[in-house]
Amino acid sequence: MKKLLLIMLLFLTLTVNGQEILWDTTFVIKEIPFTIISGQSDSNSYAQIIRNGKDTMTFFDMAGGVEVLKFNSDDYLDITFSFIGNNIITELYLFDENILNYTKVENFEWYPEAKQIKSYPNYYYSYHKAGCADWNWVSDLFYIKDFKTYRIGNIYGLGCITGEKLRSIKVSRILSDDNLILIDTFPIDTIDVYNKYKWGFIEDYWNSNLEKFLK
Repeated sequence: MKKLLLIMLLFLTLTVNGQEILWDTTFVIKEIPFTIISGQSDSNSYAQIIRNGKDTMTFFDMAGGVEVLKFNSDDYLDITFSFIGNNIITELYLFDENILNYTKVENFEWYPEAKQIKSYPNYYYSYHKAGCADWNWVSDLFYIKDFKTYRIGNIYGLGCITGEKLRSIKVSRILSDDNLILIDTFPIDTIDVYNKYKWGFIEDYWNSNLEKFLK
């Protein structure tokens, strides 16, 4: 995913009714102006999408940041809002040609740090911690259709020694939430040969093996 617009185009220090606007940016889609604002009130951080100068969506607790970028493969700019937690939670809003406005992608927050598959731009993968000080971790393969997410693959890295479970990396194809088919198994030290460690393994695996999950 390539960022096409630096969100910090205009830095403001206005304070109106206890709200300080930290930055904003404006762009036009299909002759409709959109303004994205990030700011701080007396008690909270906030962000807004303003359509045509009047229709406004407001978001709070935006400590994780706001980005304007091209997330998917259409020609429109998209918007992410992030919330800080044990894993960064991100909401994705894609431009909806049917309503000429932004629509939230359902359950995108389940997929932290989502990245696009290089050779299949309509598919994405995530990464999040799964316990034991990040020795256990998960990556999910998914796609977006009609503003909904669909999970089709999972990598589970078990780096902690727990009971009789062997430290390993298991890859499964997901047919439904309760129907997983084991595709591959690797020793946990497989990640050691990658320059980017487990993130390098995850990137390489999904980009090299996506066809296994499309059957």
